[in-house]
Amino acid sequence: RRTVLITLPEGKSIRILGAETRDARVSVRLEAVAGSGDRKWRLIAVQRADAAPGTHFGEIVVRTTSRLTPRLSISERGTIEAPGR
Repeated sequence: RRTVLITLPEGKSIRILGAETRDARVSVRLEAVAGSGDRKWRLIAVQRADAAPGTHFGEIVVRTTSRLTPRLSISERGTIEAPGR
């Protein structure tokens, strides 16, 4: 499990629209940070318990309403070990 804090700039009307990954071994979700007025978000990435052993690479994409940065790309890498190793 890894958490990334995303902070949107003050004075801008940029919003977070969602987050996704194409890596079937990882699930992602966004949570607004309480009291931040939708300016701060936690992106939480978790390796799935049923993922096959091995090293995997992927990309998490956060979609925004920004004209300059409509997609934030976050590289992800993980290793899943077989039970008993």
